[in-house]
Amino acid sequence: MNALSQKLRGWLKLIVTHEARVIIVAPVEIGPAGRGVQADDASECVIVETPAQLESIAHEIPQAFSYAKLRKAVEWSFLVCVRRPAPGGAGKQIVGYRMCERAVFQSPGVRKRISPQFVFIHYVEVLPEYRGKRVAGKLREYLQEYARRRNVRWTCGLVSVTNQASLAAHLRADDGANPKAVGRIDSLHFFGGRFVLATPWWRIKKALDELAR
Repeated sequence: MNALSQKLRGWLKLIVTHEARVIIVAPVEIGPAGRGVQADDASECVIVETPAQLESIAHEIPQAFSYAKLRKAVEWSFLVCVRRPAPGGAGKQIVGYRMCERAVFQSPGVRKRISPQFVFIHYVEVLPEYRGKRVAGKLREYLQEYARRRNVRWTCGLVSVTNQASLAAHLRADDGANPKAVGRIDSLHFFGGRFVLATPWWRIKKALDELAR
């Protein structure tokens, strides 16, 4: 009976799979003087908005990061990077980055223009040996500083509900951040993605429009 159940579940997965992501936003703190990035002797912020800027720091990008992927990304988005001294003291290297885009919301099968009051976080990557060393926190601070200078009010991103560790980290209120979940996107993929049913865009837009008022 167990073998039959397993076969049925296997067949069902071939027909339909379910994915769910939580929409998480965080306010950009805009005060009279701004919060500012906390001092850190080892870390520096690098903003990359053009292919030329990326080329200028190519020697600082470790092989663990795909240069081709980053090169393609800066054609339509920008990178917020953390730079730290390279091992052995030979120059500096990029140890983590956030791939971001203003006024756009994107999820599988959906790409929409939204209010310029939002910066959407497409992707985050930190070198394995630097995880747990405040690099993720620095990326958040640097993006906040970038957004604050451009009068952006919110950062926004998606986290899979199956990644509980990441979900908890993104919703953690620390370093003055107050992130919150404002919605969820559920999608059903039939026959390997040939047909997709997902949370309608108007529901997502409504949640974001309420924040942008």
